[in-house]
Amino acid sequence: MKWKGRLAFRQFIPAKRNRSYVQDMVIYTGSTTHIRHIEGLGISGSVVTTLLDPYLGKGNTIYEDNWYSSPSLFQHLLSHSTGACGTVWAKRRGMSVFTGKMMKGQVEHRQNRTQLVGKWHDKRDVLILTTVITSLEFRTSLMRGLLEEYGTTRCPPKGGRPALDTPLRLTARHFPTEVPQTTGQGSSTRLHCKVCLYSSRKRKERRLTRYMCVACNTLLCVDPCFAKLLKKQKNK
Repeated sequence: MKWKGRLAFRQFIPAKRNRSYVQDMVIYTGSTTHIRHIEGLGISGSVVTTLLDPYLGKGNTIYEDNWYSSPSLFQHLLSHSTGACGTVWAKRRGMSVFTGKMMKGQVEHRQNRTQLVGKWHDKRDVLILTTVITSLEFRTSLMRGLLEEYGTTRCPPKGGRPALDTPLRLTARHFPTEVPQTTGQGSSTRLHCKVCLYSSRKRKERRLTRYMCVACNTLLCVDPCFAKLLKKQKNK
């Protein structure tokens, strides 16, 4: 891919994370360039599959730039046991549509059975597409990281109560898990959330969820009922 920078000389910055080496390449020689075209992937997707052909079906993960990323390409790679992750253009065919203006630092996501797309707004919108992690896995990993970093109580030098009195051991055992599949309900088992069902509001909600807390053996919505129940147990 042609570099569009303004420097007239080549540079090498060892501190950059993207330093590496070239594993394979295809030199473009016009219409006679050897590229295995695959219907529905376009030129950029066909270039990726041509270069990856010896490495497909081995459980590898590829990270791409938005020039190559697309839902159709990622689905094709996933069907060949190859994960993919990378920035993506919002106007790619098959992309989820995000409506509404986002504030700086705000994050949204859309997910289907195989792909997750996240949108983050800083000075501009940045979209990331992946098949290697789900929204639940990301949140669980984030929670575990926070517990590992802040999950130790600090006692004052002269004794007394710890500086942190939050029962983190309780929280550490409570993680949202998918409800086990039952016969006749297919691959998506959904039951009523306990917090929504027994809400104290006059107009009770009835929301279906496919997540539960194993420690409590309770069906819960990931957001916000999971946090509500933990807060209630902590204050008992």
